[in-house]
Amino acid sequence: MSSKNKNPLTAAVIIGLAIVVVIAGLITANINYALRVPGGNDFLLHWVGFRNLITEGTSPYSQQTAEAVQAFANGSLAQENDQQPRAVYPLYAIVFYLPFALIKDFVVARAIWMTVLELNLILLAYLSLKLSGWKPNTILLVFYYLFAVLFFHSILPVVTGNASIIVAVLITGGLLAVKNRADELAGVLFAFSTIKPQIALLFVVFVIFWSLRQRRQKIVIWFIFTTLLLVISSMLIIPDWIPQNFMEILRFLQTKQVINFQTALGELLPGFGERVGWAISGVLVLLLIVEWGLSSRNRFQGFLFGGLMTLLVTQWIGLPVETGNFIVLFPAITVIFEAWSRRWQNAGGLYIFICLILLLLIIYLIFFQTIGSGYPPQQNPALYLSLPMFLFGALYWSRWWILQPASDLALEHFGDEDSSFFE
Repeated sequence: MSSKNKNPLTAAVIIGLAIVVVIAGLITANINYALRVPGGNDFLLHWVGFRNLITEGTSPYSQQTAEAVQAFANGSLAQENDQQPRAVYPLYAIVFYLPFALIKDFVVARAIWMTVLELNLILLAYLSLKLSGWKPNTILLVFYYLFAVLFFHSILPVVTGNASIIVAVLITGGLLAVKNRADELAGVLFAFSTIKPQIALLFVVFVIFWSLRQRRQKIVIWFIFTTLLLVISSMLIIPDWIPQNFMEILRFLQTKQVINFQTALGELLPGFGERVGWAISGVLVLLLIVEWGLSSRNRFQGFLFGGLMTLLVTQWIGLPVETGNFIVLFPAITVIFEAWSRRWQNAGGLYIFICLILLLLIIYLIFFQTIGSGYPPQQNPALYLSLPMFLFGALYWSRWWILQPASDLALEHFGDEDSSFFE
């Protein structure tokens, strides 16, 4: 074998070993963290639910499972004022949780799940770069990836075990597939993103609306086909899982733990905050309808802007909100930075660096101003407003630049049926 053949093989082996070492190190560090710091309640809820389904045949939507989660997390059943854990994910979310539900030790299962989420943060940052077309210099690129894993809205879902990171990867991958006309793949990824309906539902409606207007029916067909396959396959496990899931969602909405944009604003502005919040939501819905109507005028750029606005407005229209879900807004940050880099060219890098620093520090400062203690800590209501407010202002400030393709080559690439998903 020639030296030319040996060198790539040697490099591949070294890279492979390095990846294994890094993953093993992450798992070890996460096990130590899980042993010392209680939590991971988002993951615990579904780990218990799906594990009991596998080992005991108990529905994850049953009262028996809810009590098992409460006993595992708190050592006793929840009292009236305690948080009531409820499984609101559709049953086909088991596709993602099954390997972990087979692990008997919760600490080990949680640590491996945390590692998967951490690796997905890197993947999310990479896909967001490809989606936006932003090409920062080496120093800014390194800081960008550090920001992606250290950002508050990145760390929080890792610590709690929130699957929102996986949903963010699925949605971003779907957007990138649409950009590169891999419509079948886009439909499949968008279907799997519905494991968290409160994040994906309105976004999926927009995707279907845009796809039909653009005669990209393959996206819709593959989305419907994949969703039906997931739903029907789940019925083989629990035939009536849909009404069970619906009733569990209703029970969740009746608990005191539900927070949305209106209740957060009500805490900041007692007396009239909630009414103002609903008025803002009404204006945003009207604005979103306009953006949906305009989304077809700029081909993919219009679709991208409309999709990002839909994900953003979803956080403020009255649906239950978790700050851990804000990671789905990460692609919007990268798209904004790409627009800034074209708008200000060399100076854009400095502005972007300053913005990354401010986003990193300010949101952590808001978090540390927590109202209560315990786990999970009661978060400052400003956390529900800060990032969406920044993104809303930045998206509209950069709207013209986002809607303009970087060059005529971008339009040619958009029309290339054979373009690679990762190019």
